[in-house]
Amino acid sequence: MKEPRNYVILFLCLVGLGEGALLWQQRTELNDVAFRAGIAEKNFTQANTERAVLEKHVRDLEERTPTAQGDLAAARNRPGRLAAEPGQDRKSIDRTSRRKQQ
Repeated sequence: MKEPRNYVILFLCLVGLGEGALLWQQRTELNDVAFRAGIAEKNFTQANTERAVLEKHVRDLEERTPTAQGDLAAARNRPGRLAAEPGQDRKSIDRTSRRKQQ
């Protein structure tokens, strides 16, 4: 073991082992990053899908709002027809109509 060639071989073996350990560590870190990126992408896709559904629902409601407001105004203006006043629920309307009928 006194020959310089043996020291060079031993040094190269140690460098190879160190390099292998470093590559192993980098590989595990890369797998972790890829796994987290996959989860983030899945969450992003789900969030975009949910957002699209909610935006469609909002558009539908915005389209129906003027019609519903018009129907409500027409119902309030009809004579002899019970319509909910602001702050009045259906139960109170039913109680009021029963009292008037008796």
